[in-house]
Order: sequence, then C-alpha cells, then structure tokens
Amino acid sequence: MMLTTNQMRKTCGSCKEEKAFSEFSKNKSGKYGLRSDCKLCRKKSYKEWSEKNKEKIKQKQKSWYEKNQERSRQSRKKWRKNNADLIRENNRRREALLRKTKVANFTDKQVIEKYGTLCHICEKQIDMNAPRHSAVKGWQLGLHIDHVIPLSKNGTHTIENVRPSHGICNVQKNNNILL
Repeated sequence: MMLTTNQMRKTCGSCKEEKAFSEFSKNKSGKYGLRSDCKLCRKKSYKEWSEKNKEKIKQKQKSWYEKNQERSRQSRKKWRKNNADLIRENNRRREALLRKTKVANFTDKQVIEKYGTLCHICEKQIDMNAPRHSAVKGWQLGLHIDHVIPLSKNGTHTIENVRPSHGICNVQKNNNILL
C-alpha cells in the first residue's frame, strides 16, 4: 500500500511536533526533499527575524530600487496596463466607501453579462474595443460603467445600481438621475 504525502509524517526541527509532509516546504538538499522546519515555524521565524531587522530590510529594498528604478517603473507600467479594469473597480469602490454607501463586489464583465452591451442612456451599441480613458482618442463610444443613482445622491455601488454606457453619455449625464 502506497502512502500519500498527507499520510507520511515528519518531525519539525523547531517545534518538535510530528506533522504531515504537506506541512513542510520543499528543499532538494533536505531529508525527503523537505525543509527541516514546518511552514508554520518557518513563517514565525521569518516574522521574528524581520521585526529585528526592519532597518536592514528597508535599506536593502532602497538599494535594490535605486539600482532598478527603470525596471521597476516599467514593471508598474505593465501591471497598470494589464490591470486597468481592476484599477477602475478599486477607484469606484474607494469613492463609494468614502461616501459611506453600500458597496458590493462585481466586475465590469458581470455588468455586461447582466445588462448587455447597449448604452442604457442612448440605447445604442457600445464599442467594446474603443478606449475607455477620456484622454485617448475615440473614448466617446467606449464602455463606461454608470451609476444609475449617482453616488453623490446616495446611490449604492452595487450591480443593481450600475449599467453600461458610452463614455460620452456617462460624462454628459454627469450626476443627474434619468427618469
């Protein structure tokens, strides 16, 4: 009979408790290909070390950043480009939280799945390939997520209170409530 990694056991070198193999990180040079201390002890040990060495860590991070500023800048730029939807959603959530209104988790994709790709204001098709940022040419027919009852008028940030719209329709609507 073959044992699984959860059935095979090993004693942690730090806490001296017998634990399943799955409780240990991998280490090719260690016995059974695992670290001598369990994940929990390793985490605790690192936390203690980092508390004692905050200044050393901060200095190392600063040094790395100084040597890799351009690389870091490019990495952040790439992340922002690849996560534009996440940034937009976080900004909308932040505004709603600052206004102390009801906030629910949803994505632009969920709004489109629920309400389709027709602008709820002018009832024409939204160009899903058009840019969404108003600083980019052609943004007017791109997708914006509009709060039917604006946050400034005690609207909620829930999927029931948002609809897809053209960028230009949303901007022209401003914070009005359509009848």
